[in-house]
Amino acid sequence: MGKLVATRDFKTYEYFKPNQTPCPAMRALAISISKSLDSWTQDVELRPCTEGCTGLHPETPILVAFPIQMQDGKSADPEMLAECGWQDYMRPMILDAYKRELRELERPAPEIEIRTEPFENPNGRTLKLTLVASHVIGGSSFTGPKWLNIHAELLDGGVAVDLGRGSGWLMGGYMNRCHNLTELSRKVAYDIARMLARPGVATREVY
Repeated sequence: MGKLVATRDFKTYEYFKPNQTPCPAMRALAISISKSLDSWTQDVELRPCTEGCTGLHPETPILVAFPIQMQDGKSADPEMLAECGWQDYMRPMILDAYKRELRELERPAPEIEIRTEPFENPNGRTLKLTLVASHVIGGSSFTGPKWLNIHAELLDGGVAVDLGRGSGWLMGGYMNRCHNLTELSRKVAYDIARMLARPGVATREVY
């Protein structure tokens, strides 16, 4: 995908004077390199793949596994998810968010395909989604904040190559809990769409 070479002349910096302890110098180096990495990852492009190439590139589609898995019995209320039809509308919601994201990109991006039946993709790319935390109730602002967090793991040939999350947060919301879940899910779908459009970016917030 590209290489980053970070160099800088630190001779005039006070952290690098003779007899200076190493910790301030290492901190200054880390800050400088992290800023360079952030700038570089914003501009890096996924180049077309030629014979013998490896790594992430637009010509390799991403299969999105459905249904979304639950981390444990406490991550969500299954009855509420079923009542609101959450798994059903998350599929088109992610696809629509991805199409909007592609319109903003000026470079190639991988195609995505939603798979709802059990499958294995040992030689390709698969996005696994897991609902890890949620608090979705009705009551609008009377019941406080609501949230929805999904962990996203991109596998390439069975190896994790990218991690990210989709997060939704409401301070008030609607009286109806299904309406709140829909609004939170839109925010989550947007985060997932950005990850799908930019696979391999190493600056994601991961928890």
